[in-house]
Amino acid sequence: LEDIITVAEAHGSRVVIALPPTLLGEDPGREHVLLLLENLSTGHVFAFHDWSEALHDPALYSDCDHLNSAGVQRLAEEILRPALAGALD
Repeated sequence: LEDIITVAEAHGSRVVIALPPTLLGEDPGREHVLLLLENLSTGHVFAFHDWSEALHDPALYSDCDHLNSAGVQRLAEEILRPALAGALD
């Protein structure tokens, strides 16, 4: 992950890391991932969003961990669009 962030920075890209919505609850490796991101943040600049608990309606999922079309639309309109507003300015 650090190599990817380094390459992105070298090319002038902004890095955004996000945990996607899920109905599964907390992933077993979550604490490890958060610690890794915390360590990376000392030497790199990136945005981090935890959307793992953002969508609770089972009708928005094709299974417990993957959004269906309606879920993707809700994610894009209600979460991604506001979060990324102005990012391309």
